Amino acid sequence: MSDSQVPTHRSIRRRRGVRASAAIVAGVLLATSCAARNKTEAADSEESDTTQTTQAAQGEQAGFGDLESPCGEGDYTVDADEAKGSTDTLRLGVANDRSSQIRPGLNKELWDTSVAFAEWCNAQGGIGGLEIELVDLDGKLLEVESAMAKACQSVFMMVGGGFVQDNLEFSGRPDSDFHLCGLADVPGFSATPEKGDSNGQIQPIPHPSSSAPGLWFRNFAELHPDEAESMAVIWGDLPVLAAVRNQAEAVIEANGAGRGSGIAAIGGSTTIQRNVVRDYLDVAALADHLGIDTAVGVLADIDAYYVDRSGEPASVLTALVTALADPHPRDV
Repeated sequence: MSDSQVPTHRSIRRRRGVRASAAIVAGVLLATSCAARNKTEAADSEESDTTQTTQAAQGEQAGFGDLESPCGEGDYTVDADEAKGSTDTLRLGVANDRSSQIRPGLNKELWDTSVAFAEWCNAQGGIGGLEIELVDLDGKLLEVESAMAKACQSVFMMVGGGFVQDNLEFSGRPDSDFHLCGLADVPGFSATPEKGDSNGQIQPIPHPSSSAPGLWFRNFAELHPDEAESMAVIWGDLPVLAAVRNQAEAVIEANGAGRGSGIAAIGGSTTIQRNVVRDYLDVAALADHLGIDTAVGVLADIDAYYVDRSGEPASVLTALVTALADPHPRDV
C-alpha cells in the first residue's frame, strides 16, 4: 500500500515525521534480518560485546551491510498529545502472543528481535535522538482486545509485531479499536483479511485477502504429481485458520490439483471429534464439490487415515455413519 494510506495525524515535530517513519520501517527490516546474523556471530563476539557495541554506535560498523543505520543522534521530539509518555521517548508497541496458554511462546521471536534492535539502536542515540521504549502488547492469543486497550493508552504506534488473531484489533470500541484510537502500524506480519486489507499500516510483507502465493504448490506438484492429487489442508477452530484454509484450498484448486482424499477425510473426522454444525456443513460442501460417489469412496476408507481411541477396527467409519445418519451437533 502507499504511504498516503497511512494516517498522518501522528507526527514528530519540525517536519521530521516522514523521516522518522522511514527510519522505523528500515529498522523493522533490519531487525528481522539481523537475528540470523547475530546468532552466527555470537560465539566469536561474546567476550567483546561491550567494546563492539560502543564501536558500532560511534563508527561505520553501525550500518548493516551496505545499508546505513536508521539510528543516530538528533533533536526530534514527539508531540505531547501523542507521546503517551515523555516527548523525548518513542514508545513503540510490539504485538505478540507469547504468553498464550494454548501455544506458549507464540511469536516470542518478534518480541525478542524488537528488544535486540531497540538496544542496538539506542546505543547509537535512538531515532533522531529519541530513545526507543518498547511496550509489550502480549495478546495471549485470546486477549487481543486487552492488549489493544494497552496500545491505545500507551504507545505512539505499533511496530514489528503481530497477533495471530489480528482481526480482533478492530473491536469497535474507542478505547481498544486500532482505527478508532488513531493508531498506525508497521506489522511483522498480518494474518486475517480484516488486518491485511485495512489501512493505517505499512506492510513489509503484504498479505492481501484477494491473493495468495502458489509457487510452493506448483513446485511440489512438479516433484510429486501423485501426492499432489490428494493434498490435505488441516485447520483448527479459529477464524484466522479458516481464512488461511480457504486461501490454501484456492491455490490448490487454481493449479488444477485434486482436493479429494485428505480434505474429505479430515472433514469426516472433525464431524466425529468436534460435532458442531459447521462440521456437518463442511462434509456436505465437500460432497457437493467432489461428487457423491467420490466423497463416499473417500469417507469409506476413513479408517486408513484415522484410528479411533478405542482401537476397534472400523470404529471411526461406524461413528461417522451414525453421526451423519442421525446428526446431533452439540452447538444446537
